[in-house]
Amino acid sequence: MTERSVSTESRFRVGVVRRTLRSEQASPTRSCVAIAGITASLVVALLASPTSTAAASLQSPPATTDEPRVPAPDLRLADDAFRHGRYDEALDQARRAVAQGIWNERWYLLAIRAEATVGNLEAARETVDKGLSRYTSSIQLRWLGAGVARRLGEIEQAERWLDEIETLLEASAWRYTDRANRIVAARFLLSRGVDPKSVLESLLDRVKEQDARYVDAYLVTAELALSKQDAAMASEELAEAIELDPESAEAHWMLGVAFAPTDGARAIREWSHALAIDPNYVPCLLSMVDRAIDAEDREGAATLLDRVEAIDARRPELWAYRAVLAYLAERKDEGDAFRARALADWEADPDVDHLIGRKLSQKYRFADGIEHQRRALAFDPSHRQAALQLGQDLLRSGDAEGWSWVEKVRLADPYQVTAYNLIGLRDELASFETLERDGFVVRMTRREATLYGEEVLTCLSDARRHYESKYAVTIEEPILVEIFSRPSDFAVRTFGVPGVSGYLGVCFGNLITVNGPAAQNAPLSSWESVLWHEFGHTATLQKCRHRIPRWLGEGISVYEERLRDGGWGRRAGAADRRRILGGGLVPVSRLSEAFLRPGSPADLDFAYLEASWVVEYLIASRDLESLLGALDDLAAGISLDEALARRWGSPEFLDADFERYARQRAEAEGLVDPAPEDSGTQEDAAAREIVSAQGSEGGSPEDGNAEWPRGSSEEKADDAADQSSSGTEPVTTEGSEQPLVAEEERPGKYDAESLRQLRREAEGRFAVGDWQGATEAFRELDERLPPEIDRRPWLAPWSIAARRSGDLESEWAVLARRIEADADDVDALTRGCELALERSDFELAWRWGTRRLGVDPLSEETHRVRATAAEGLGRAADAIVSLRRMREFPVTNSVLLRYRLATQLIAAGDDMTAEQELIELLAEAPRFRRAWASYDQLRARREASETAPRTDDTSEPSGSSASDGERGK
Repeated sequence: MTERSVSTESRFRVGVVRRTLRSEQASPTRSCVAIAGITASLVVALLASPTSTAAASLQSPPATTDEPRVPAPDLRLADDAFRHGRYDEALDQARRAVAQGIWNERWYLLAIRAEATVGNLEAARETVDKGLSRYTSSIQLRWLGAGVARRLGEIEQAERWLDEIETLLEASAWRYTDRANRIVAARFLLSRGVDPKSVLESLLDRVKEQDARYVDAYLVTAELALSKQDAAMASEELAEAIELDPESAEAHWMLGVAFAPTDGARAIREWSHALAIDPNYVPCLLSMVDRAIDAEDREGAATLLDRVEAIDARRPELWAYRAVLAYLAERKDEGDAFRARALADWEADPDVDHLIGRKLSQKYRFADGIEHQRRALAFDPSHRQAALQLGQDLLRSGDAEGWSWVEKVRLADPYQVTAYNLIGLRDELASFETLERDGFVVRMTRREATLYGEEVLTCLSDARRHYESKYAVTIEEPILVEIFSRPSDFAVRTFGVPGVSGYLGVCFGNLITVNGPAAQNAPLSSWESVLWHEFGHTATLQKCRHRIPRWLGEGISVYEERLRDGGWGRRAGAADRRRILGGGLVPVSRLSEAFLRPGSPADLDFAYLEASWVVEYLIASRDLESLLGALDDLAAGISLDEALARRWGSPEFLDADFERYARQRAEAEGLVDPAPEDSGTQEDAAAREIVSAQGSEGGSPEDGNAEWPRGSSEEKADDAADQSSSGTEPVTTEGSEQPLVAEEERPGKYDAESLRQLRREAEGRFAVGDWQGATEAFRELDERLPPEIDRRPWLAPWSIAARRSGDLESEWAVLARRIEADADDVDALTRGCELALERSDFELAWRWGTRRLGVDPLSEETHRVRATAAEGLGRAADAIVSLRRMREFPVTNSVLLRYRLATQLIAAGDDMTAEQELIELLAEAPRFRRAWASYDQLRARREASETAPRTDDTSEPSGSSASDGERGK
């Protein structure tokens, strides 16, 4: 397009504007209401004015000259170059257009964006001044200029331009009713604290009505949603934007940001798509840096930062992320230097410390994170993101000051989702009951505290003694434990937003949050194992001064679960062993990535198992002291790679030797695993259908109530290496090719194929209802197998078959093994307790009832079994606790329950409380003869004690003439 054609187009546009002005002058004036300090005339005018197709500026173009005409740059091609990361090309055309004086504000806007993107901030600032000398009423230039001025630390100038935007919008809002100016007006109003809903409805939604295909309206709406942490709304808006403009790198990047907290794989896909469109899109590269740091891929993060530096070496986030990497590597001086570099252009930039603090807190270094958030707020007390992060960091550190910061954000921004959710949860937490013992402060609902609160304290106290002794660490107090009965409350407390699922518990160091039994869906998981696991994190985090990689912390916690109880912790199943033998093992050097970038939930689940195997391998190949030494190295700031190499060998050797160990173990434990082609056969499906139809095992044999054991789809194996071996040869050289754990020769008497055939036969007989045959086949299989082989997959069908065949002794024996092998198997526990009580084996009924309490404390049956067993054992104190807990449930015979409680109170010597119980019982059931008999006995005993001679120091002196009767009176 030549200058002449541009001038002609401009004259045409001026004519349109003049006609628009005439129509505006004929319109009546509308009344306004102030919105957040800015008069509503701005919004009303933008809403009521007819759409303008003219540029905001109305100056006449410069007069034509006789100089040779130069072909004007192509704005469409320049925009395309900028959108695809060819910034030099876009900048070249924009600079020539500005130099040639082409009358189009968009050239100036493009030039400013391109200059700022590559870090030429002074040039961008100069272009702003040039543009405003020509387009004096432009709010778009002022908006971009304010951003450039802030980066340069020219805060007064930035505020001056923003004030001018406010003045222009209030004075002549009708000028700015085209799409682009409405978008800028929306951004400006949001920056000034105007109610987001009014901006959304009166500006952004109106732009969509004006032009439903205008992508920027969807992008700004999504940006607003993300700022309020409303990922669902943002995702919807961005999906629309991408449908309209599939080549928008910004839209794909923002969609990745929306998915990042809940779906990392989807986020990576979107960011990869964005970089395929624009390989130099800095916001996306920085998001990838953020993710790499989360995955402990510091080398990858450094490489990405080098790419950012090649594009814009003055980007504050570039140096802030480098400061994070330095601080995480314990290079404080280097980190401080990088932070100073980030603040070079604007020494009071609050975003720098906010970013550094956020990343340090994500690595559980809350003290450091809190310090940086306070610095950010010192620069800008109104920085809401820093205030919210500070509040969450304080709360996760167990400091109630955090609530005041969250409240400040809530009052300043009612639409901030995280702050809103947390304040709502605070009111819920106020109703929780608080239990304290041994440095623990446990909060849970009153009902749950009554039903199993004491056992929670006992479990935590046992865990503290174990971990402090074994890991040579002194735990700082207090340790706050919060157990939630609603998964949404747990998610809000833990992650700030509801809807995050898949977690039983999370540890932040001295704060542990747990999804209690009431918050879980079937099948239930042992809350005791969850507490043991999470407190393991408290110990290892404090041992390493919060510098332990996630995979190692998770591996130790799962390992310790299995050591504590054979029915706890993640164990290998046939699918896991097939994955290992099929090459699906993650190298030790990349285990952090397996936790932070899992391809699927199954991959993450397998990572927990593998990490625990690595811990067992490290201890078996050396000893526990070597592992403790590595943890001490981490506390001293030494990297994990170096700490491991000092004791076990180079990362390459460790990867290879652990793979050999894992394959050997998988082969040994999977001796009778079904071949892949045998999985899911019709016979197997029939067996599962039979067991599923049988439901709970609590009914009679005729009812056929049995359930396939939970976890059968991902079988769990017994642990074969709970204790570290002693006497193994230590590593002598980093490059040693000698295996650290010697291979064990497998006995030749075990014929794997014949054993697999026997297993198929047993399962086949079970599937067709041959209970006797199945029982005998399972028994033979059990006798012929080596001890380390996983038997759990067929313990449930074996016990069911034995029951249906009438072989109750076999059922009893198998149930005992089944209960010990899986603490979460409520059906086995229910049947086992039933049989134990029938046999009057009260000791075993108490033990299994207590085991059931560890997984299902909200069932009346759990407490009924324990009460009956305690009564049978003559343990009145235990019986009283269980009987009182039974009152928390609707009962069919409250009178009998009260009588049982009174009887146990009498046995415990608490006559006064027993008498009160009997009085209340008799008021409800006055014809209850046994209750009357007990009451009469208590009354007679009380009267006898009242009339008995006094023998204490206040009795009459020797020689007194008072009679015994007179003394009693």
